[in-house]
Order: sequence, then C-alpha cells, then structure tokens
Amino acid sequence: MAQPALAQNRVVEVSDATCRIEVGNGAKALLMRADTDGSAIIGLMFKAAVDTPGREREGYFYMRLDFSTGGPVTYRDGFAGDYAQGYIADMSVDDLAWMLSETPGRFSYAVGGTAQRIEADTSEDIPEFKAFRTCVEGLKG
Repeated sequence: MAQPALAQNRVVEVSDATCRIEVGNGAKALLMRADTDGSAIIGLMFKAAVDTPGREREGYFYMRLDFSTGGPVTYRDGFAGDYAQGYIADMSVDDLAWMLSETPGRFSYAVGGTAQRIEADTSEDIPEFKAFRTCVEGLKG
C-alpha cells in the first residue's frame, strides 16, 4: 500500500499560556495544542465540513512502526483559522508529551480506518516540532 503524503506546511505558536502546532497539506491538517491548565488536544482538522458536530468516532494514533493507540474522538467546529473543524481527541498535557516522546519521526492520525488520515514528519530536525516539544515540556505537570 502506498504511504500517504506527509503534511508539510507547519505553523507553530509558542507562549507562556499555550503551545500550538498546525501541520497542513491542503484540505486537512494535524493540530496539536497544550494549555497551562493542563489540558491538550490533537485534531485531524479540515477546511470543509466532513461530519456532523458532536459525532463521536474512534481515532487511531500511530507513533512508531510497531506502536499505536486509539480512543474516542469528537467532531467539533468553530476553531479559528483555515482548518475550522475536525475530529478532536482531548487529553492532558502529560499525555501529549508522552505521545510526542514516542514519535521518533512520523506521527499519523486516522479516523474511520484510513478514509480520514494525516501523517506528519515530527523529527527533531524540524524546527517547528522542536519548538513545540520544548514548549509542551515546559507545561508538563
């Protein structure tokens, strides 16, 4: 099976209150955000609506060739920016930091099998991900 194209366009926002990275590839993007209150999200975001707000599905996160995890995700809208809606996984900053530490170079997020999927290069030589990781580490509990 062919590998999905890696998302390339990266935007990172780092402050004392929030760490945020968005990695897009046209119609969809990977969103990761961590806040000082200890909450974090990972989102598979879209420019155009693909589902009904509030719908729950199962999300799958692939962090290494031999490791993945999954859990419930909820489709939400109303986010700022080009990618205003998507499947959101809620978690803690500590959980997000752990997921990032288990991601040596590629991170993939899929909802509903492979129909809705995005893959991003998260290696240490990507300056935006290095800045994001450092910010998230600073917010850990």
